[in-house]
Amino acid sequence: LESIECEEKRVKISDNYNIEDVNKQIDDIVEEIVTLINQRGHQLIWDDNEEMLEEAFRRRSFRTAEKISYPGFSELWSRISGEPYKKYQRCYFKNKTITGGYHLWVPSLAMEYNGKRYGDAKWENTLNESGTEITETGYALNSLLAGGIENGERRVVFMKMRDEFGAPTVRFMGVFQHISNPDGSSRKYVKISDEYIF
Repeated sequence: LESIECEEKRVKISDNYNIEDVNKQIDDIVEEIVTLINQRGHQLIWDDNEEMLEEAFRRRSFRTAEKISYPGFSELWSRISGEPYKKYQRCYFKNKTITGGYHLWVPSLAMEYNGKRYGDAKWENTLNESGTEITETGYALNSLLAGGIENGERRVVFMKMRDEFGAPTVRFMGVFQHISNPDGSSRKYVKISDEYIF
């Protein structure tokens, strides 16, 4: 999508459609695509996600500008920490840190897609429009606030979300620092870096 000037075309299908009409619409769209390719006179080139992913792990850094889709918490933890791979049913370790004294956090982003709400049922993690602030809200947060997150804690954040096609993905959002607990059920984090080097 980033390699082309994308314009969405849809094939219209009604309850009483006929196959000839559908095929004609498809043929017209294909003809438009061929015309555009001939006008541009060059081949489309884009970076493959798997290649970019392996490059990020090889150079040992993550950058928000790259918009890479990453694996989930378990593989990220193993690759960053150097610990043997183990399947974890979690998004955060309270007592384990990674290079630089950071915590790894892979929360679900609360969002709506096609009228359906996605995210963790126990937590609501919202990212502001500019991508610089996260608010974490949850019914279990009161007990956690009493025992746990230190003011100023820094987290390397990968967020579970939906990509442009609605498919689940994990994206690096940056390094965030805890700044406040605005009320008894939420925490706020502010972005301090668009890159993490490990």
